[in-house]
Amino acid sequence: MQYNNIYNILTENVAKAKIRLASLGESPSKNSGQKKRPGDDLKTLERIMRQKKEYENLLKSHEHDQKAKHRNRET
Repeated sequence: MQYNNIYNILTENVAKAKIRLASLGESPSKNSGQKKRPGDDLKTLERIMRQKKEYENLLKSHEHDQKAKHRNRET
């Protein structure tokens, strides 16, 4: 049960950290006039979705292992 909300907790913590660190200013690459390429945001979103799927698969595997352990204890 404790693993069910890990993804949500992690994403909330990242969002809070971004808000706290936003006041530190822009990165040097942004200050020098370099702009992001249009595909950068899409690549980031794709990476995040891959990581989310990987996390969900690990969570399902863990839950399956826990159920198997519980069944073995009962028999």
